[in-house]
Amino acid sequence: IFFYPSYTNVTHRQGVGAIALPITAALTANVSYVDQRWGGEALNTLNQSISQQKTAFTGGILYNIPNTNSSVNFFSTYYQYKDQVMPTYNWNQTRQNIYFTVKF
Repeated sequence: IFFYPSYTNVTHRQGVGAIALPITAALTANVSYVDQRWGGEALNTLNQSISQQKTAFTGGILYNIPNTNSSVNFFSTYYQYKDQVMPTYNWNQTRQNIYFTVKF
């Protein structure tokens, strides 16, 4: 988040939620959501105000391999950044990940 020391009333709010639901003994579905917002105002009219938001939404499946301590986790994340003052900074991104966990 870009801002200068001359900003006043800078606020940062965050909301987070997550849930994991077992489908079978070896399979679990999970979803998480994170939202962050920043706000503030400049001390003079020559500077810009702050009004920005970052959001991440993740969904995935965790598979525990039977008769082992290992697992495979497939998930996808959607990221979004919005700047109400400078809309040219806005962006969206999607990522997919696979994690293999092996425990001895």
